[in-house]
Formats: sequence, structure tokens, C-alpha cells
Amino acid sequence: MLKKVLTTILFFVITLAFTGCERSVITAQSLTPQFNKNSIHQATIELSVDGGKKVDILGIQEIGNEELFNAVKNTITTSKLFSTVLDKDADYRLEIFVVKVGQPVAGRDMTVNVEFAWTLKKINQIIWQKSITTSSTKTSKEIENAYNRVVAATEEAAKNNILKALEIISQLKL
Repeated sequence: MLKKVLTTILFFVITLAFTGCERSVITAQSLTPQFNKNSIHQATIELSVDGGKKVDILGIQEIGNEELFNAVKNTITTSKLFSTVLDKDADYRLEIFVVKVGQPVAGRDMTVNVEFAWTLKKINQIIWQKSITTSSTKTSKEIENAYNRVVAATEEAAKNNILKALEIISQLKL
């Protein structure tokens, strides 16, 4: 009986997710937050991102390494938080690991929880390290299509995570 109920729910979720409106896609641009800081570190930085994936087992957009890398790079470059983002041999290295992207499979209100582990290093010495979890909820009144609700909530939760981390980093005495 339980197997039949679960199969029915899974069928409903997949049907709901893959029908209807045009499907949203998570891009670096959609993950890039507005971050304006006057505090500028006069140092170079390199970035590393790991643990992300573009889609989950059901084909729902998650956060890919490349998209997150470019979103953080764009935010640092635009805000001038560091003087330059380099590919290697920078003064500092910011490592970001996608710990979790918790997305719902059904519901009117879609709440996504995103956890990124952030580590700032200088010559392999950890300067700052923190795991940050952020959430975002999108309702059926905001976005009709369930799939797009999950994607929008994922994007917003990721943006909030990036903002939180960079805000903390901007206050560090480097």
C-alpha cells in the first residue's frame, strides 16, 4: 500500500515539475547578488568551487560548480572586494564547497535550504572558515509553475548565501 502511495506521489511530482510553463535554468547571472561594499582588500584572490551539481536525480536544476564560481567571481569583481580575481598564485584562496541544496519535491510553498562551506586561506593557512545555511521560499502566488518556484527559491537562497559570506569576508582584517 505504501509503495503504491509513494509511486502515485512521485508520478504527480514528476508530472507537475515537467509540464506547464517554460522551465527556468540556473545561471551564474541568476546567482549573482548585488553586493556594494566600500571595504576593499588590497590583495588578489583565487576561487575554488566543489560539490555542486547542475541537476538532481529528477532533473530539477541545482547549483553547478561553474555557475557558482562565476557568480562569486562576478560579485567580487563588481564590488571590488579584492583587487583582482586570479586563476592561480593569488594572495588568498577562497574555497567554496556546496554541502547541501535541499529542495522540496511537492507543495504550494517551495522552501529551499542551501548550505555552502566557505574557507579563506593564505598560503594554505586557514584565515576564516564557516558553513553558512540560507533559505528562500517561493509561493504559488508568486510563481505558478512548481518547477520554476523551486528554481527561483534555489537561486535566491544561493544569492543570500553568497551575500552573507562576502559580507563577513569584507569585515575581516586581512
